Parts: sequence; structure tokens; C-alpha cells
Amino acid sequence: GVRCGIVLHGAPNLENYYGWTHRLLLQIALNVADFIELVSEEILELTKPFIYHNRYFIEKNRICYFTFSENQPSKDPYSIAIVSRLTIDKYDSITHLLKIMSGSKFKISIFGEGPFKSKLKKFIQKENLDNVQLKGVSTSIANAVKDFYFIAGVDRVVLEGLSQNKPTILAGYDGVK
Repeated sequence: GVRCGIVLHGAPNLENYYGWTHRLLLQIALNVADFIELVSEEILELTKPFIYHNRYFIEKNRICYFTFSENQPSKDPYSIAIVSRLTIDKYDSITHLLKIMSGSKFKISIFGEGPFKSKLKKFIQKENLDNVQLKGVSTSIANAVKDFYFIAGVDRVVLEGLSQNKPTILAGYDGVK
């Protein structure tokens, strides 16, 4: 038969954002999966109440540095690529960064998809952020960001930006750094 695996990348996979049906389906899926890949011990602790077997393993959140080029930042010092899943937990961080950058010379492209994409689009329109474009999902972060001077994101993107030798902005959960 076909094997089924589940990868839990972060705490939002386990949060109650989507209601009781999500949690019920998640619990069923976790228990029929042939294996569960977790990215940290923290995610394991959050997952334990849902699972009744030991078919899980931890594969630390890693960046494949060899997929990123040795390119230096682009010649346009006013270009920023924001790379993020567009979810409730990242929305405030992204909009905070956009507010800081509003009225500047920066051209900002946002790569990502998620349930908060339409809300982010409305925010961009409401704030008249003509310098911001939603680019959608990219299957290769390295290719998507190669022509940008800065890379910004909420968490893991910092590692991806640094691995590409680009100045990196952390739009963290508790503010921009």
C-alpha cells in the first residue's frame, strides 16, 4: 500500500486556529500516519497529547546551504524580498515591518501563501502601499530572492537570507530586528 507521513513544521500546525474539526482530523491523521516528522523537541512535546504510538522522529529545522548561491546582494539597495507563510501568527509581524517601511524608497515583494493572504492584500490597499507586491508561493526560495538586496521574514527565513550572503531583516514575533 501507499505509506502516509505527516510533517509538523511549527506550533501553528497544532493550534486551535481552525476549530475543533481541525483538531479532530489532526488527531485522526496523526494516529493513522505511518510516520510523523517533527522539527524540534518543542513540537514533539506539543504533539504528544495527540498521538498514541511511537512512529515519529525529530528532524531539526535545517537549511540546505548548497542550494543557495554565492551571490552578493543585488545592485539595487532598495529591494526587499519578504518570504513567509501568510498565517495568523505571522500577519502582525509582516504588517509591522510594512508600516515601518511605508513611505520609503524600498520596493518590497512578498513571497508566500496562506489563509491571511486576502487580509494582507486588503491591508496593503488600505495603507496605499504602492511599493509592495504579493508574488505568491515560490518553489525555490534561492531563485526567488537572488535579485533582491535584503531578505526579510519572521523566523527560518533569517537562516536562508544569511546563507545567501544577503543582509537579512528579522520581522520577529516580538518586533523587527
